Amino acid sequence: FSNDLYNSAIGLLSSSAYVSTGGKYWSAAIGADDYQNVDAGLPNSVEPYRRWPRAVFNLDAPLNSWLDAGIDTEAVAFRKTDRAPFNPLSGGQGQVDGNRIDLAPYLSADFSGASWFVRPRVEYRYTAYRLQSDYQRFNFPEQSPSRSVPITSVDAGLIFDRQTSLFGNSYTQTLEPRIYYLYVPYRNQNNLPAFDTNVMSFDFWQLFSTNRFSGADRQQDANNLTAALTTRLLDDNGVERLSASIGQIKYFSDQKVQMFGTPQTDFERSDYVAQLGIRFNDKWRLNSSYQWNPNKVQSPFRNSDGEIFFQGRDTDLATVQVQRRIKGDGILNFSYRYRRNVMEQFDTSVVFPVSERWRALARWVFA
Repeated sequence: FSNDLYNSAIGLLSSSAYVSTGGKYWSAAIGADDYQNVDAGLPNSVEPYRRWPRAVFNLDAPLNSWLDAGIDTEAVAFRKTDRAPFNPLSGGQGQVDGNRIDLAPYLSADFSGASWFVRPRVEYRYTAYRLQSDYQRFNFPEQSPSRSVPITSVDAGLIFDRQTSLFGNSYTQTLEPRIYYLYVPYRNQNNLPAFDTNVMSFDFWQLFSTNRFSGADRQQDANNLTAALTTRLLDDNGVERLSASIGQIKYFSDQKVQMFGTPQTDFERSDYVAQLGIRFNDKWRLNSSYQWNPNKVQSPFRNSDGEIFFQGRDTDLATVQVQRRIKGDGILNFSYRYRRNVMEQFDTSVVFPVSERWRALARWVFA
């Protein structure tokens, strides 16, 4: 069902068709996304909402040498053939069909020099819905709920460099401190449906993101400051041989916007997030990431003896991937992934060029 090994054996098949166009500063597309459950052990209600149709328009145009203006827009009709049964005693909301429009105009500036940058950005996000006429049966108080919220951020950094040598080779080493401030006022979004939105996995790039939710149904509240540090080694040809980064978010206020009835989080800081990439030569590469949780909180569960225990101050995530190039466009991958209380997995895959037209593919996963 797919042209790669990662999506060839899945329980949910997606089908998409789009027509897209664009110009120098804009792009537009219209199409549809459909889904089919092929796992006989699961009900069809696990299928995501069909997005039929879906239209997007994006504009990013320079006003002068340092100021850009733009807008990101999306209009979607969400439909479900088989809805999960709604239990009114659960206090939650059911799966109701509806339409959604999401508009996000913004202004962004770029002040930079050879060794520094400051990039402020102001955005206003408006999201509105039109639910089907039976919305009250699914525990939604309004047929046309909406949310509007301003989003402001400032991204700033410095770039230092020096000449160094390692194992007899000369390199340019950089040191790149970076800070990122994000402010988003709180908006109560409990009356909004969750059509295509979920909490994204936390990683290094989430340190500089305006939203920890995918999709437009939830916009996080924030009063955060990220601090990060990156160093790189560049060879004489400008090829990046090593990149190492570490960062963390400082929360000045609690994160109130949640999903699935979870309580607000009151952490003062996020996980420490580190990542490492090494390009030993043209054939061998290594990539690794690590997250350590400094927050100690009481678990909602008890251990086998019925005693209360605490979580945190432990590794939340660790990954290691070693890659070797084979005969031009062939690849051998070995990966190890660990996510606390979720999985521990070894993954090996290979793409071997048999001839100019044929490739052999294989993958083995052990968990």
